[in-house]
Amino acid sequence: MVFKDVLVALLSLLDVASGAILALSFGFFLMPSAFGFLVGGIGSLLTGSVTPVSFQQENLVLAKNMGKDMRSRISMILGAAILTAVIGIFGLPQIIVDTVGQEIFLGMLAGVGIYLAKVGFDLAFEDIIIGLPCLVVALVVQLWKNDLVWAVTASVVLGIIIKLIKDKVTKTPSNPVNVPHYKSYKEAFQTEFKLIKPIFNKQVLIGVLAIATLTLGGNIAYTGVNLSMSGTAPTYNQVTVISGLADLASSIFGGASMEVIISATAAAPHAVISGAILMFGAAIILLTGLVHKIAKFVPLAGMGGYLVAIGAILVLPPNAADAFNAGNPVVVGLTLVTTAVTNPFYGLIVGVLAKLVMGWMGVL
Repeated sequence: MVFKDVLVALLSLLDVASGAILALSFGFFLMPSAFGFLVGGIGSLLTGSVTPVSFQQENLVLAKNMGKDMRSRISMILGAAILTAVIGIFGLPQIIVDTVGQEIFLGMLAGVGIYLAKVGFDLAFEDIIIGLPCLVVALVVQLWKNDLVWAVTASVVLGIIIKLIKDKVTKTPSNPVNVPHYKSYKEAFQTEFKLIKPIFNKQVLIGVLAIATLTLGGNIAYTGVNLSMSGTAPTYNQVTVISGLADLASSIFGGASMEVIISATAAAPHAVISGAILMFGAAIILLTGLVHKIAKFVPLAGMGGYLVAIGAILVLPPNAADAFNAGNPVVVGLTLVTTAVTNPFYGLIVGVLAKLVMGWMGVL
């Protein structure tokens, strides 16, 4: 381990903090997610995985929009965690992708990029005075630096500054994140570490399949990016097991979903160590309540900008390009559009059906 491993991990904590604040704004507990980060850190050290698990904005937004309340959202995340962990244990991720078709999974991820960008725009325009400048800054910085950490930092800090000025002028708070207030750490632990009894119905089942589909696609695509930075061999099965177990550890107490992310730690001199430091550091800032202290100053509208940057710049273009290069454009287009307007599972089904029909007609 060298100093750069630690430095990259500490800088990457800014991305974790922004995801944590987004999860908090959606009503998820943060302290239980510390368990997910601990599982992820230990799993990476045991398997040599260079891909960290964290708050993946795509999954957070999907779970929030598909579940009508926290219990249904947690049930979806919990079910998807178990399903993806089992898929990973039996070594099925790459087999499933190869069977369905890489172009369909990539098209699905591209559709999620549009879905995420739309949510970001909606969030930014809830308070246009704060949201619009943050949106512009997030996009400009992301295009300029090609680094999400810079884009998140610049846009969120700008949002905090504008909120402070606006609140002082108007004398009323600007759509702040709803932060729970605890009198002591004992009260915090007693409140946040309670087992959530899952429910099961048709909507939850669809949510489980949608989140699991997105998780599987992300595990392949995002892990591939991290592997290209680190120069190591694929560990898709191990990553899928780790993310599933981390998800399970977090969601069983009401924490947010924990998925793989594209991380700068993968390019560190010792990528596994740097990623583990990132995850253990994230567990510390969640358990100590540091994120709660920061979150009360962050306006919701200020987070819309970096969601648009993730969806419109980081997720949509590369996955759409790879999808259209990998398969039939009609299949990819149908998968992409269906995912963008419904959910990843429906996008997957439409893509597979389109591929089968076109194959039967002799078009493919």
